Amino acid sequence: MLAGDATTVLSGQGIAAKAVTGLGEPGHTIVELADHEKADLIVLGMSHHPHLSRVLGSGSDDVAHHADCDVLLVH
Repeated sequence: MLAGDATTVLSGQGIAAKAVTGLGEPGHTIVELADHEKADLIVLGMSHHPHLSRVLGSGSDDVAHHADCDVLLVH
């Protein structure tokens, strides 16, 4: 499901949702956007690629440890 689709579904259920995009290092950028938007919750989809995350680091780990709001990681 794309972010726009998820926003439509949530809005249809009376839940305020907004999809935003940004450029930069994923974890840092997501946390900055969430702060700017005064987000109550960050929802991130995850896939497990152990070799890739060892080399590049894990954006979802960065978000989970540095966000000021709740973070929901979905496998």
